[in-house]
Amino acid sequence: MEWAPGAEEVYLTFGRAIDRLEDGDRQRYELSMRACENAVRLATIVAVGRGSPTVDCDDITWAIAIPQQSLDAACGGVAQYMRQHFEFPKFCDRVLEYIATQPDGFASVRDIERKFRGNARNGFDIGNVLDQLLREERIDKANRTGGSRGPSTGGYRVVEEEG
Repeated sequence: MEWAPGAEEVYLTFGRAIDRLEDGDRQRYELSMRACENAVRLATIVAVGRGSPTVDCDDITWAIAIPQQSLDAACGGVAQYMRQHFEFPKFCDRVLEYIATQPDGFASVRDIERKFRGNARNGFDIGNVLDQLLREERIDKANRTGGSRGPSTGGYRVVEEEG
């Protein structure tokens, strides 16, 4: 089936937008791998169904909207319902990075557990990560005083690397 004037450019513009995702939003890119193919199939079905010898701009524009909506729904679902479980070394790196990037270089036990509860496979993972980082002397136990506002909070600080 042939493309009507302008229809192929609409399709190629969509394809280039999908290709640009590879350098930015990797997850969205991976979920969009078949979006272009699906758009062409849908546009072709519509064109054939109306007896046209060509895929027109309206056909491909309509067809692009379907995989685009599907991609948006999939990405929203992944963000809401999927949890990434880290292998132990990566989990240690992520927790260490989190502690190091906190505004005052301190992360409370509560904040660490809340941040990473969705990444743990079982209830012991976060404790095991913290124990490992302590043994490696990459973090130290620390307290942040509440001052006049309340009691101190237990947590961790990153150990500064020497030379």
